[in-house]
Amino acid sequence: MTSSPTPASRPTSAPEPGDVHQNEGAGRWYPADPDSLRAALDTYLQQAVVEPVPGRLLALIVPHAGYVYSGAVAGHSFRA
Repeated sequence: MTSSPTPASRPTSAPEPGDVHQNEGAGRWYPADPDSLRAALDTYLQQAVVEPVPGRLLALIVPHAGYVYSGAVAGHSFRA
């Protein structure tokens, strides 16, 4: 039987440069430029008008298609 790593056994060091790969969706599914990406995310969150959620929110199921398709829905979800 294999168990999940416990918090104490998870790696704590930063990834090596060779372990970090450029995301293939950058520039296609969302802005590749970090400042443009941040601005897009801020816009989706600011435009979302959400009623308060009673109780404690435990999880979200959020679409993750290209931002042009699902960014507004994701903004509403995360704003909640």
